[in-house]
Amino acid sequence: MANRHATAEDFTTWEQKAEKLNVFGLHYATEDCWEAANAAAEMGNTAAEGYYRDELSVYRMAARKRLVDAPRPTKTLLAWDERKNQATVDGTCTVLATDAHLALVELHPTRRWAVVGTSMLK
Repeated sequence: MANRHATAEDFTTWEQKAEKLNVFGLHYATEDCWEAANAAAEMGNTAAEGYYRDELSVYRMAARKRLVDAPRPTKTLLAWDERKNQATVDGTCTVLATDAHLALVELHPTRRWAVVGTSMLK
């Protein structure tokens, strides 16, 4: 765990890393940073919390920039259960990106991102 504040060099490193990641990699990187920041906050390590939140912001910005011109079809998704962090029965989402097997979606109305199997979309 980082035990210091982020530097300009850190931001440059994260931006370079973000350029190499696809949208799914960016999604997982943001999730990892979110969990690390929350863990640091629980331990009272504000420097590490800020470090991981800064890293998180770089990956989110990269994902948003990449997706800004992407078509945004609205699809029906088996509803997302926040407590179980999995799809259930019926809901709506905006498809941000897909490949052969996975889709990065923005869940309505929470605007939270999730990666789901394309077979879960109608």
